[in-house]
Amino acid sequence: MAKVFLVHAGIGACKFNSYGRGMDESWINHGLASIGAYLKLRSYEFVYLDLRKFKGWRHLSGVITKEKPDFIAISATTVDYSVARETALLTKDTSPRTITVLGGIHASVCPEQCAQDGMFDHIVIGEGEIILPEVIAQRAKNRVIQGRLLERLDDLPFIDRKIFGNEETPIYPKLFPEPFATFIASRGCPYNCSFCQPAERVVFGRLMRTRSPENLVGEIEKCIKEWGTRSYLIHDDCLIWDVEWAESFVRILQKKNIKMPFAIQARADLICKNSELMRKLADVGLTMALIGFESGSQRVLDFLRKGTTAEQNIEAARICRKNGIAIWANYMLGIPEETRDDMDQTVAMIRTIKPTVYSPSFFTPYPGSDLYKYCEERHLSLLERPKDYRRNPRGKKIKGVNYRYVKKAVRLSKDEHILVNFLNRIKHYLKKSLKL
Repeated sequence: MAKVFLVHAGIGACKFNSYGRGMDESWINHGLASIGAYLKLRSYEFVYLDLRKFKGWRHLSGVITKEKPDFIAISATTVDYSVARETALLTKDTSPRTITVLGGIHASVCPEQCAQDGMFDHIVIGEGEIILPEVIAQRAKNRVIQGRLLERLDDLPFIDRKIFGNEETPIYPKLFPEPFATFIASRGCPYNCSFCQPAERVVFGRLMRTRSPENLVGEIEKCIKEWGTRSYLIHDDCLIWDVEWAESFVRILQKKNIKMPFAIQARADLICKNSELMRKLADVGLTMALIGFESGSQRVLDFLRKGTTAEQNIEAARICRKNGIAIWANYMLGIPEETRDDMDQTVAMIRTIKPTVYSPSFFTPYPGSDLYKYCEERHLSLLERPKDYRRNPRGKKIKGVNYRYVKKAVRLSKDEHILVNFLNRIKHYLKKSLKL
């Protein structure tokens, strides 16, 4: 039986020895956890390596040198690509016979770059559950491999959470008690935002595939029983896109008497069209909605192909407040073609919404997206290293943007509550780190 390592290269956004200290440092890599569960279903044994738990490269080198795995499969985003590359290089140096496999979003949208690097024997595009066991069985090299889409997500086993542990940091500790868990209910997105598509379709295909509500609730029940879960987040970009599915989800939670704080991501237009559904979700525990408002300028929203209006952004926030649902506001500044007036409209929108959590970002052109192509064609990108692709509101991302004004807009968009929220989160992390 082949000895397989699964590696989460997730230290591009954090550091070695950082596990459990925050969201980036603790949240589960659902792709690897799903692949791990599928490998077990196919009777493959594997060892999971979370680089957030390692002390450094020497620590990792020691493990690989000692174990000499037959395969090492690394999952990486663009931010993590240099980490994945270094992991593969270290593997080649310490265990030359080990076959290296790269998967994840960066491998899917930049397969040629990854192949030209020469660090990886296999580049897997798209979903990896079905294809990885075949790669392990064939032991071939030097191939870019297209993954296979699963038609029925219910056919997958529940993700293997044991390989990660149970230290996922709540999205907002004041509202979400621990233990906290994250879930994914679907794959794909029917929308066409230019800062995201077509990258997501490359990974998940053109059609939305959703687990049955019974299947998702079954996993939530399992987490309650095995981990004592008291709150959760459903990662999906547009959980309420299918109203019938969402209402069925509510009914099953009610039938099973499951009511605890949870958060979802939701588009502003869907919230506006389904205000009664938001009320029903609040009745079974919906505590926070993460909404991609993006901009308060209709001109910019249209440029982003968001498919929403500035008025819907305000109305969605009103509906959430009416139903006692806290708002996590995602918005971008420093977008190509954005003017000062556009940024001022975004500032005015956010100050009107007064979210519980302010989550501004500087626009970052991600590989595989149409806006990345737009920036490349115009030679706008200032990003040089994988870690530069973090969307945090720091650092210059593209040419032609007055980042001094962008930073001012970020400051102006926040009100005095942001300091209180920040201090509460710091207090939580310190308490957790010191185990007080």
